[in-house]
Amino acid sequence: MPASHCDAGFFLPCGFLQPQHRMKTRSRRRTASKNKSENAKANAASSRSWRKPLLFGILALLFAGFWYRGGVSGVAASLADSAIKRWQLESASKWLDFADKLGESADVKFLLARVARLNNDPELMRQYLVEAHELGHRADPLNREQSLLSISFGEIDSVLDSKAKHWIAEQPPDEGLVVDAYVNGLAAQSRFSEAVEVLEAYEQSNPLDPMVNFRLGVMNEHLRNSANAEEEYKLALEKDPTYIRAAWSLARLRSSKNIPQEAIEILKPFEKGKATIAVRTMIAHCYQQMGDLERSRELFKSVADMGFEAGLESYRFVDDTPERFLAASELGVLDTKMGNWEEARKYLEMALEVNPRDFVARNSYAQVLRRLGLQEQAERELARITEERKEYDKITVLREQISQNRADVDARVEIGKILFKYESTRFGLFWVRSALTYDPKNKEAHQFLADYYLSKANESTNATDIKLYESKAKYHLGQIETEA
Repeated sequence: MPASHCDAGFFLPCGFLQPQHRMKTRSRRRTASKNKSENAKANAASSRSWRKPLLFGILALLFAGFWYRGGVSGVAASLADSAIKRWQLESASKWLDFADKLGESADVKFLLARVARLNNDPELMRQYLVEAHELGHRADPLNREQSLLSISFGEIDSVLDSKAKHWIAEQPPDEGLVVDAYVNGLAAQSRFSEAVEVLEAYEQSNPLDPMVNFRLGVMNEHLRNSANAEEEYKLALEKDPTYIRAAWSLARLRSSKNIPQEAIEILKPFEKGKATIAVRTMIAHCYQQMGDLERSRELFKSVADMGFEAGLESYRFVDDTPERFLAASELGVLDTKMGNWEEARKYLEMALEVNPRDFVARNSYAQVLRRLGLQEQAERELARITEERKEYDKITVLREQISQNRADVDARVEIGKILFKYESTRFGLFWVRSALTYDPKNKEAHQFLADYYLSKANESTNATDIKLYESKAKYHLGQIETEA
């Protein structure tokens, strides 16, 4: 029988340990356990003796830091500021709305002004800047924000050009916001090569910022290179899948290439939120392209019935500011195709009330009037359409001239005037301003812009806006007088 460790001679056989020995063993174990327990209690008491003061110290520091940052409102403003720098404007808006309800704060008003600027809402931005000033905000950041607004719209004179370059060179925490405004302004003046240089330099130290690729995409669209634009928008979304401006632009291009299903898939994650109206309008357009007219009509109607003003903020979050009431216009056109004449008339008139220069809506409106037997009104509309088509034919010729000679400033100004009168204020101003890139002293361009700003000053009821418009008009008139 093989031996085991139990019968090796040093221990009693297994199972034969005497009862007295067992009791002694248990007693020793209880004593050791008791000693351990008492030591553990002593150590725990010692630990608690220094942990409590440490914990209270940490809580005191957190409490002090909390109030130093302005309490709940200050923390919300700080989170909003961080979100803005990451281009998460919807998140920033939610934090700022929350902070603003807690009480008036100069910092909160300033950040609200910044979000309004980034959303291309100058009137709201100026309102918040005034409120921030009245609450005691420092003047320098307020003036800088106002300058960035002018820069982003392409109103870049030598002074603002120098300021923008200086601010970027300083590499402030909000450098990306300055770069974005400057690049947008350079593009508005057709200074594309300079804009690309600025973006590439910024990208060296900020390789994950999606704004770089978004702006490159926008510029490629201006240069009619949609393939490169799509690639840039895709790169922006790879860096940040929540970057709605790139998603919107990419979806719009896929729709324009008659690939509506892809456009819908791109926009689906953004269907709920502050950009809902813009996203639903685009998705409705895509369903129309796919031939799903009932689904398209239902979506268009849900948006159009909310009114034009309700959708403006939504479009601003996707970096778009439509001058047409798109949902009403497209719904009217759709109802015209479907033979819903009265409904078509209702929505087309809504669209034309917002923008009488909506050529698409006016064309369908003439058809509807004729179908409803309103012949005299229909003839007036058709006459206007005929005149507009002749002007659009001129644009085709002028564009060809520019493709042959990009410095043809006369053609640029003429395109700008036609678009301004018949289609779009924004695109009209873009083409007129682009002429000044090639001829900074062009009298016709300066006169046109001076007249535009004087008309804006006459229309405005806000003293701050009037002063700003008059200042811009004075600048352009001054350029003409200097040359003379």
